Amino acid sequence: MIRVANVQALGYFGGPQHRAVQVAERLFEHDIHTTVILPREGSDETVERLVAAGVPVLRLPMHRLTRQKSHLAGFALMFGPELALLVAALLRERADIVHCNGAWQVKSVLAGRLAGKRVALHVNDTFTTPAMSLLYRMVAPLCDGYIFSGERAKAAHPAAAGRADAVIETIPAPVDTARFDPSITEPDAGLAAAPGQHVITVGMVNPAKGLEHFVALAAAIRRVRSDATFHVIGGQLDSQRQYFADVKRQAGDLLSGALTFRGPSTDMPAVYRAADIYVCSSVAEASPMAVWEAMSMALPIVSTDVGDVARYVEEGRSGFIVPVGDVSALADRVTRLLDDPERRRAMGEHARRTAVERLDLSRCVALHRSFYHALLESRRPVGGRTAGRNRAADAVRPA
Repeated sequence: MIRVANVQALGYFGGPQHRAVQVAERLFEHDIHTTVILPREGSDETVERLVAAGVPVLRLPMHRLTRQKSHLAGFALMFGPELALLVAALLRERADIVHCNGAWQVKSVLAGRLAGKRVALHVNDTFTTPAMSLLYRMVAPLCDGYIFSGERAKAAHPAAAGRADAVIETIPAPVDTARFDPSITEPDAGLAAAPGQHVITVGMVNPAKGLEHFVALAAAIRRVRSDATFHVIGGQLDSQRQYFADVKRQAGDLLSGALTFRGPSTDMPAVYRAADIYVCSSVAEASPMAVWEAMSMALPIVSTDVGDVARYVEEGRSGFIVPVGDVSALADRVTRLLDDPERRRAMGEHARRTAVERLDLSRCVALHRSFYHALLESRRPVGGRTAGRNRAADAVRPA
């Protein structure tokens, strides 16, 4: 048996947390047991999802690197005590591998090393600032392996991707194509009742999602036609109140009710089933799970050229790719699809085939399984000694 401690810096239920739940649940049958470690703050929904999936979860006081002054102060002041708590938790859980998420997880990387565990870093970022680059250079030598969520994320971090002594794998975010299947899904009643054709975007409200561009494309289309409505599905964090207020003000000024903010949904397949076109207006992504879900639900995609979208959305066959921030191009491609229901259907069918063949959850689980085994079989020194699979496992199971 392999024991994995998956440490999440953020508690809210977003893409990385969704991935952790799905993969951990299905790794049990491969004798890989995962405990997800979350910060206490804001993690109630994620805990509920983990418990429902039968995945063990542990909540600890964990401040993170952030622009929020209170959290940043707590990160500095409580770094030592929180690091000690995390090391103790890893030893108590007898983890073989510490799976960290994002370079700002310096604390979990250090805890893994101090506890004598194999440390894996999951890299989702496709852009870097000087501070982030410095952080990656500091963290890189401490990690035994890396999972990149896409090829662009890998290319953005040469200090990590170029490590000859590390185990490296590229694993896109997964979609459960058996669940996200339009042939077995009834449309969401609320969205289905909205007038006209339904253009949607999905995601946690934050500037990376480029929602101001979604609002602008909606306004551009509504100036010349009234047979479409636009819908944003996703939650909002306290830290993004001002951004959300700005976007809603923009929508109110331009759209007079033709755009709705529907909040999060507990039945996302039904939401996609009620939609006609999916738009990703993001300015930064690595492997956008919502795009893969929309593809699995046979929706045509109009997306900015972010992350690895262009690797899976085939231009002109399953959707359209446009430059980041190009509202005119977004509006043009959406308009083409509004005018051509047969093309929408054909693109959606091709998108679903791609999702099933290349992005299905089963593939993601298999890649995690092989990565974890390779990590434990690595001969890279752990805690000052060289340890293979058996020695690493024995080292974390004291009597």
